[in-house]
Amino acid sequence: MTYEQLPIGKKIKIRERETNLAANRVRATIKQYTVAEKYPHMCIVKDAQGSRRGLSMGDLIMNGVIKQKPELEALKTVPRPRTFRKRGR
Repeated sequence: MTYEQLPIGKKIKIRERETNLAANRVRATIKQYTVAEKYPHMCIVKDAQGSRRGLSMGDLIMNGVIKQKPELEALKTVPRPRTFRKRGR
């Protein structure tokens, strides 16, 4: 589904990071939102409590909600294996 095909009222799941400063930990959680409004390059979503949040098209693509055009999907690079990555020294 592309951004143009994303209907208002659709429920989507977004992965978010939560930081616990006391324990110095970061964990990923999945929250469910409902698409409320659409604009040319972003959409407004609501959670279960009714609070609103803006999501860019990049957020939607990274979470697998929408796909890019096929010619843009073809430009994505193949990830390198771990043996060729730099080490954090």
